[in-house]
Amino acid sequence: MQGRNNGIAIPVFGKIQKKQALLFGTAGFLLFLFFILLFLQASQIEALKQEKAVISAEKYALDLNFTEFRAKSAERVSSLERLNNAKAKEITELKEKIASVEGLLAGLEKDYNELKQAKKTLGEEYALLKEESAQTIKSIEEFEGEIESSIEWFQENAALHDTERQTLAKTSLESRCFLVSGQGCSVKTACLYLVNSMQEYLGLSYIADKGDRLTPVSEFLDKKGGDCEDFSLFFKAELNHFLEKCGNARPETISVEAWTGAESLVARYWIDNQNQWYLEGVQKQSLEAGYVFPAVVCGNIYDLQKKEIAGHCVVALTKKRISGIADVFNELDGAPLIEPQDGSFLGNINEASSLVYLNKEGDSTKHDSFIYWVITDNDFYMFDQESAEWTGYAFFAEKLAALKEKLALLAE
Repeated sequence: MQGRNNGIAIPVFGKIQKKQALLFGTAGFLLFLFFILLFLQASQIEALKQEKAVISAEKYALDLNFTEFRAKSAERVSSLERLNNAKAKEITELKEKIASVEGLLAGLEKDYNELKQAKKTLGEEYALLKEESAQTIKSIEEFEGEIESSIEWFQENAALHDTERQTLAKTSLESRCFLVSGQGCSVKTACLYLVNSMQEYLGLSYIADKGDRLTPVSEFLDKKGGDCEDFSLFFKAELNHFLEKCGNARPETISVEAWTGAESLVARYWIDNQNQWYLEGVQKQSLEAGYVFPAVVCGNIYDLQKKEIAGHCVVALTKKRISGIADVFNELDGAPLIEPQDGSFLGNINEASSLVYLNKEGDSTKHDSFIYWVITDNDFYMFDQESAEWTGYAFFAEKLAALKEKLALLAE
C-alpha cells in the first residue's frame, strides 16, 4: 500500500516501523524515566525511612525524657504537696502560737498594769514603812541605851569602890574576915554578917522597901540598910572584893565557910581572924572547893524576916562566872546558897538540902520554892514560867541589834 505525503508517495510499512520505533523509544524513555522516578522514589522512601527512624528515635528519646520528666514532675509535685502540707501545718501551729502569745501578751499587759499599780501602792507603803522603821530604830536605840545603862549599873554595883563608907567596908573585911596567904584564900560568911550588922562597923539592918527597886551599893550603905535584894547585891560585892584580894588564886584553892545550926546550943563557932567573934549554937559548913563566884538569886525562897516561903533573894556560889543564858542552869545547878543577912548555909540548888529549885530552858515544872531571877556582875536574867525560857539584858540587846539591822535594811 502506498500513501501520499505532500505529493510524495511513502511506503506504509515504513511509516509503521517509524511509529513503532518512536513508540518503543518513547516507551523506553518513559520506562527509563519510570525507573529513574522509581529509584528516586525508593531513595526518597529510604531517606524518609531513615528520617522516620531518626524521628522515631527522637520520639522514643522524647518519650523517655517525657516519662522521666513526668515521673520527676509527679515526685516534685508530691514533694511540693508534702512541703505545702508541712508548711500549712506550720502555719496553723504558728497561728495557734501567735494566738497563744497574743493571749499571754494580753495577760502580761494585765499583770503589768496590776504590778504597776501594786508598785505604786508598795512605794507608798514602803515610804510609810521606811518612816516607821526609822522611828522603830530610834526606839530600839533608846531601849538599847537603857539596857546598856542597866548592864553598866550591875557592873558598877558588883564591886566595892573608894567612897568613905565602901572603903570602911573593905578595910573592915580585910582585917577581920579575909585570910589571904601563899597557900590560898579563905573567908567565913558569918564574919561578913557581923561586920555588916555591928554598929561600930557598918551598922546595917533590914529595911522593908516597897516594890522591887534595886538600891545602889553606895545608897544602901548611906541609908544603912535595905531589903533582901539590897543585902544580896552588897554581899555579892563584898565577896567579889574578897576574890579581888585573892588575886590569881585558883578557885579550888579558895575556901568559903558558912554555918548551920548545931545540935548543941552551947557550941561556939569562931568567925573572925582574931577569934574574937563567935556564934553560939551553930557549926561551920565548909562549902565544896571551887564554889566561889557569887550571883544573886531571887524567887519563892524561905524569907528569914517573914519566916515563910515568899519573894526573897539570897546569894549562890558557882564554880565559874555566869556569862550567858546557857550558864544559868549549868552553873547554878547544885550550887550552894548563902543567906546574906546572916551568912548561913541554906543548902544546894535543886537538892533536898534546900528544896529550892531552878528550871532549865524548856522545863515548865512548877515548884513551891523556885528561882525566877538571877543577878550577875553584868546582867539580869529572868525565867518566864509561861514559855519556860530564860532571858536577860544581853539577850535582849542581841535581839534588838538583829532587829535593828533588819529594819535598817528595810529602810534603805
